[in-house]
Amino acid sequence: MRQKIMLKIPRRPYFGPKEKRLLYDAIGVAHREFTTVQRAIKTIRQYIEDANHGSKPTEAELQSQLNEMTRSCGLGKGNKSGLFKNWQKHKHKFISSPGPEESTSSEAGVDELPNTGLNVAWDEERGDGIDTDDERQQEEEAEEHRGQADTNKIPRVTQPTTREDSVHQTECSQRPVDLQDTLSPPQDKNKLSVKPDVVEFTIKLLQAVEGAGSASLCSLDPEDDIKITIDRSLQKIRQAIPSLLQVNNVARLSFSEATSQAAQLAKVLFEDQAWNDRAVDEINVLIGAHVDSVRVVLQAFAAAAIYLWVLVDIEKNFNFDPNRPMTDQVALEALKQAQNTTFDSNRKSYPELDATMSAEDGGIFDKLRRVPSEHPHLFKDFDIIREVCHLEGIAKHLPMLADRFQQQLLDALRSLCQSTDRLHWSSSKESSSTSRLESQQRWRKQVVEAFLEVLELKIKMRKARLLYHFTFPTVRSSFKRESMESVHSRDVVTPEDAKVDLCLRPSVWFKRRQNQKDTFKVIIPALVSIDGFAADVEFS
Repeated sequence: MRQKIMLKIPRRPYFGPKEKRLLYDAIGVAHREFTTVQRAIKTIRQYIEDANHGSKPTEAELQSQLNEMTRSCGLGKGNKSGLFKNWQKHKHKFISSPGPEESTSSEAGVDELPNTGLNVAWDEERGDGIDTDDERQQEEEAEEHRGQADTNKIPRVTQPTTREDSVHQTECSQRPVDLQDTLSPPQDKNKLSVKPDVVEFTIKLLQAVEGAGSASLCSLDPEDDIKITIDRSLQKIRQAIPSLLQVNNVARLSFSEATSQAAQLAKVLFEDQAWNDRAVDEINVLIGAHVDSVRVVLQAFAAAAIYLWVLVDIEKNFNFDPNRPMTDQVALEALKQAQNTTFDSNRKSYPELDATMSAEDGGIFDKLRRVPSEHPHLFKDFDIIREVCHLEGIAKHLPMLADRFQQQLLDALRSLCQSTDRLHWSSSKESSSTSRLESQQRWRKQVVEAFLEVLELKIKMRKARLLYHFTFPTVRSSFKRESMESVHSRDVVTPEDAKVDLCLRPSVWFKRRQNQKDTFKVIIPALVSIDGFAADVEFS
């Protein structure tokens, strides 16, 4: 008999060893490392592509894929026999064989898990041989004895090996898929296919979790770490541009068309009128310099949009004082602010997320949200709780920001291709709707990765010992070697009196927090294009 066990955060000031382990199990679901989640998403997406290409995978291939997914998520290490037994028992949760036999799953002794949203729940059938009440009671007593021996120890944030299968099932049985066209099962009843709702919800969930997981990468080491991060961000933006060009198949724009479309693009990307005017001026200067490649325009706006939406929007929504130390009180205030703003805005934008969050006990984040307000003294023992609660607002706000940015950017860029009679199309780049959709999905993924990289940079700035700020060089401002870096090839010497045409990356400044008399110094120069450049611009 299957029984669902829910995690309960006790409303009392004392946390025993068993409660600590259960709490860390819950945190482990929502607080995975950023790179681990990225690998899991990549593996699952590859699994979708393989399953939907019409080939029927063998049992060994499916088992190998499951093991790879498990290893990517950091789960199930060293328990291949248990994984195989769980796979045999629960593989119908991951694949489906459309046919009459599928409707008779209940007759075969298979019970569907209830929709519990993001609540942490697992079956007692965990592949470890605990099938009777007596054995389960013995296991609980053994856990209590083990916990009393190490009361003062803080358990590591790990995910239980044998619970992976059932937790994954609970997370994957939620809402319908958004991209039915790309994940629809094949018509051949003899071929296996991935359940669309299972896979899509898994990907959405992992993408939502990776914002919280990126907190584990935050470092207090200042200059070198942040410089590496921002360089990676720009590199990811550059890598995304060719994919976007494949989506739109745009080769060149005329002067008048580029100018008018640039104004429309600026109005969509930038809400502030001052930024609108500046963006139009930048494009006019760019076109005036006889640069006819749309790649430059798209790269400039992609970079500007990502940096502005992340670095500025986070500032507007979360009023953290950089001069205040990161104490428990500051974390509590940030948590209250996130409760009043982020959760309400997410519920309006993502009703399906609100439904899963409010299911039964309210979900993982609701549990974590109640811990500091009810038991503030626990911060002394659970540093990771403070980190999760402090960054929860940003992590929950990220999907909404990323979705808004992606949608508006793509809508604006699609408008560049609406008038085919005015644009020059490259016949060699024309592709089918399927390949265009794949390119669009790849572009979205690359933009999200760049977005997360810059968010990681923002968090590092907030947690660093130094005080940071950033500036965007304005159009037609003079080039300054101490705070700017040219996008020209290295063979071109940039004169000091050159004028800035476009800013692709802001400059980052810092000073010591302890010494108020210090002035800000440049740690990362701004990346700019200057007057008169043409074919000598480096994009690789």
